[in-house]
Amino acid sequence: MTILCIEAADTWPYIAAFAAASRNAGHSDEHACMHAQGKGSANERTRTTITAGLKKKLKDLMGEFSEMRTRIQEEYREVVERRVYTVTGACTCKPGFELRLRGE
Repeated sequence: MTILCIEAADTWPYIAAFAAASRNAGHSDEHACMHAQGKGSANERTRTTITAGLKKKLKDLMGEFSEMRTRIQEEYREVVERRVYTVTGACTCKPGFELRLRGE
């Protein structure tokens, strides 16, 4: 704990000198902070890159989910068709079968 206090005490004059130089140059700390967040700043470019990457990842995951959902529905339809054929012996090609499968 003492080491941290000594290090902080050692760096304080440099921080104070930098802050004073910034104020003397006509730039406040608020202005420097606003400039770092503005359009074209490194922070903005990083945020944009990360957001674009996450959007692409989400879109890919949504596509995979949609494909998986379609596969599960097709497999379920096949299972129901086999069960209906096993119980009734009738073909499930009739027009009303799809409506019954969907619950309509």
